[in-house]
Amino acid sequence: KLFIINAGWVFRSLWSMISLWVDPVTKEKFHILGGNYQEELLKYIDADQLPSVIRGKLFIINAGWVFRSLWSMISLWVDPVTKEKFHILGGNYQEELLKYIDADQLP
Repeated sequence: KLFIINAGWVFRSLWSMISLWVDPVTKEKFHILGGNYQEELLKYIDADQLPSVIRGKLFIINAGWVFRSLWSMISLWVDPVTKEKFHILGGNYQEELLKYIDADQLP
C-alpha cells in the first residue's frame, strides 16, 4: 500500500480524475489522505510503528509511461520539498536506485 498524507485539495482532485484510468487492483493500493489522515492510517499501521515525523524518500519502480506522464503533470502542484522525495523509476531502475540504496540492501 502507498499512503500519501497531507495531500492538498489540488492533488486529491487530480488523483480522483487520474484514478479513473488506473487499474482497480492498483488503485486499491493507493491511499491519498488529507490533513486528517491519522484515523485512516491507523487502520493499517499500529500507532507505535509511526514515527513522530514522517520523512524519507518514495521510490516508484517500473513506473510505466502513463504514470510517469501523469506525474510530470501532477508534480507541477507539489511543493519542492515533497517533490524531492519522489523518485519515479522506469524499467531500467537498478542503476538509478543504487544512487540511493546500497547494493547489499537489495534482494
